[in-house]
Amino acid sequence: MPLQPDLHVDARVLLFTVRAALLTGVGFGLAPAFRSGRTGVTSQLKGNTTTAAASHGPGRLLGLGSAMVVLQVALSMVVLTGAGLHLRTLDNLRRIDPGFDTRNLILFGINPELAGYKNPQILDLYINLQRKIAVLPGVTIVTYSSAAILDGGSSSRSMHVEGRTDKSTAVQTMSVGPE
Repeated sequence: MPLQPDLHVDARVLLFTVRAALLTGVGFGLAPAFRSGRTGVTSQLKGNTTTAAASHGPGRLLGLGSAMVVLQVALSMVVLTGAGLHLRTLDNLRRIDPGFDTRNLILFGINPELAGYKNPQILDLYINLQRKIAVLPGVTIVTYSSAAILDGGSSSRSMHVEGRTDKSTAVQTMSVGPE
């Protein structure tokens, strides 16, 4: 069965996000503030490069702060490239013709066993649900399947091809209802 995470936002998730954002902002905001307090501001403003270079320490061409900026820019480029490739993939997937009309199509999944239904009740539930959805305004066709269309889910069965003497062949199948 595919993983179906619970994506509802509640007070705990919101509180955690706010705390993480505040701690990150304060933590990364204080480090540059303390560092700027150690440098000679007057020499920086006057443009005295020898005094400004001396305030960063002797012989330090690339300090920890500069290295962090370079690392941040490099990682940002990797993330931006990945995001661009992801958007391009989504656009390519949108343009694929699956062989059926995808407009005005609703797919959803249910698991009656989670609600306490047993095997004899599940078939009745599916039949009643199909009837109730079919009478809704604007609904033209209602059907069901063992897996969602194009989600990769299927079952495998062994079949024998008539006229061939070799072993049976494994075939992927997906059970569907009428229509």
